[in-house]
Amino acid sequence: MTFLLNFTPVIVLVFGALALKEHPRPHQLFGMALVMVGAYLYFGSSLSGFNATGALITLASGVGWATYLVMSRLTFLSEEVNPLELTSATMTVGTLILALYTFTTEGVPEVSPTGWAIILWLGAVNTALAFFLWNRALQKLEAFEISVIQNTMLPQIALLAWLLLGEPITPGKLLPMALVLIGALTVQKMDLP
Repeated sequence: MTFLLNFTPVIVLVFGALALKEHPRPHQLFGMALVMVGAYLYFGSSLSGFNATGALITLASGVGWATYLVMSRLTFLSEEVNPLELTSATMTVGTLILALYTFTTEGVPEVSPTGWAIILWLGAVNTALAFFLWNRALQKLEAFEISVIQNTMLPQIALLAWLLLGEPITPGKLLPMALVLIGALTVQKMDLP
């Protein structure tokens, strides 16, 4: 199903063209095609067995994420909010909803000082800072461009798995990873005069 998420830029492209009037240039379409081919080649050998429920849930997730990207970009273009305000508002609302649900269904948990340090690190750096940087990029880049950047997670995760877990990167995976990176860079390339 991860393979299906690599098609989110296509959904963002359509939504962005309709709602934002952001239309990719030819080199960006070519770059997106490279990303899609790279993802297909990377996951190609593991694409057996189709699960309709999983595919529908994954598709709904892609549509939801595309909607978020386009709506956030629309908000930034209207200059109604800045990235810090958007990140603060969404993080606060999300935290309150999750905390309320958790406390009502499971009670207040006992957390060690180490656990609190981990929670604070994950909340402040891995979530709040990461979403602030993401929203800042979304303010500056077109929704389509940032959705393609997201697809670089494929080679990033493979490299991290190799570095941290010792998982091998086979020669057959290097070309697809390179295509994804080259495609993402092609989409970001500025038009030459």
